[in-house]
Order: sequence, then structure tokens, then C-alpha cells
Amino acid sequence: TPDNLLRDGNVFALGNGAGISINSDGDLNLSGSAGQISSGSGGIAINGQKSVTFANAYTFNAGSNGAVQVSTGNAGSGVTVTSSLSVNGGSQLAINTNALNLGSGSSINLSRASGSAMLLNSSLGSALNVNVNSSATINSQGGSMEFHAGATAPLNFNRQGAGTAQLNFNGGQLITESSAADTNLNNVNLQASGNIQVNVHGGNLNLNGDINSSQQNGVIVLQDPNGMTLTGAGSVGFTNGASGSIFVQSFGAGNDLTFAGNNVFNAGA
Repeated sequence: TPDNLLRDGNVFALGNGAGISINSDGDLNLSGSAGQISSGSGGIAINGQKSVTFANAYTFNAGSNGAVQVSTGNAGSGVTVTSSLSVNGGSQLAINTNALNLGSGSSINLSRASGSAMLLNSSLGSALNVNVNSSATINSQGGSMEFHAGATAPLNFNRQGAGTAQLNFNGGQLITESSAADTNLNNVNLQASGNIQVNVHGGNLNLNGDINSSQQNGVIVLQDPNGMTLTGAGSVGFTNGASGSIFVQSFGAGNDLTFAGNNVFNAGA
């Protein structure tokens, strides 16, 4: 059975260096009514050895110099957001897990205006799965939204269920990275309002989904310094009347770009 935190109201840790830690040696389920959990510069740490589930809307604030850290072990179901997860005060959201599960219509709301607003990592050798049920949105006030799979493991954006899902990114740059492994869009479209950078270090980019930006004069970069193969039938480009630049690139002699799928590129008019 999961460990349950039923919160009703606000929680504060007072003092400049004060922090808050919420831990479970199994499944951690956070539910309850609205309110904010706030700390000093010591930050907020939420740890479930198997999983962490935000069953209701949750809001955290660790201040502009602090971070809200959410972590799970690699053997469980990861971090699940069923409604909304909000981080106020300019805090960074740092998630270490093997999976981020986003419920239908769910959102992650970030307040950091520069640097990295959200950093999602998996550990060495552990695949990072971003599972989307129908549609979900990540909102930023300017900071980047980053997804980094552990070395030698793939980064997968997966549709939960039938059809194609859409994951929206608003307000900041989208950055993804896999190392010595593939990046895969499995029936998920990535739609951003800002620039997009997809880094594939020593793997393939499998586009069974679209990568699009609505940023006027924006930039979309798909790159691998070791050469890259693109597969699938997904499109890459600009939407909502926007136009910009698309760079598909590798670096160095003998590092080839191979277009093995049916991808369509549209930089706009």
C-alpha cells in the first residue's frame, strides 16, 4: 500500500536555510485540498523509492535560490501528475526518475524566468520515459524545460493508449538529450511556443510524431556530433503562421546524416 500525505492547507518551513523533506520507502501518494508548501533556501525534497504520485493539484515554493526536487527509484512506476504541479517563487523543478506520467489535461507550471526551469533526468543506463495520456502542458515563465536520459539509455516520449498524444511547451526553450542511445517519439507530438533543441549523441532520432514550434523567427535544431539517422514519418517545422530556421546537423568528417524515413520539414513562408 502507498504512503499517503493528505494535505489540507499551507505548510511552511521558516528560516533562510530551512528545508522540507517528504519521504517514502515505497509508493508516495500526495493528495488533499489546495494550498502551498513553502521552504527557505534549504529547498523541498520529495522522495518515493518506488513512485511519487501527485493525485491532486500541488503547489511548492522553495524561493528563487532553491529547488523542488522529486525523485524515485528505477524499479517503480516513476512520477505521476494527474492534475497540476506548480512551482512558484522562481524555484527550479528537478526530477530524477525513470518515468514522468502526465494525465489527460494535466499541467506542470514553472516560475523560473531564466536558466533551467525544469530539469528531468534518469540515472546512468536507465531509460527516461515521458508518458502522455491524450494531452498535457508544461508552462514556463522563460526558463528552459529539459529532458536528459541517462547515458546508454533512450529517451522515449510515449502515448498512453490509442491514437496520438500532444505535449505542449509554453514560455521557454525545449531541450532534449540522449547519449549513446536513441530519442524516440512514439505517437506523441511535441508542440512548443519557443525554440527547440534535440540532442542525440550516438543514437537515432525516431520521429513517429511531430516536432513543431510557433515561435516567429524561431530555431529548431536536431543534432548529433557523431552522425545521425532520422526515421519515422513525423514532421518538423513551424505552426500557427510562424516561420523560422531548421538545422539538422552533425559535426566532423565522416559523420553522416541519414534520412531513412518519410519526414517532412516546413520552415514556413
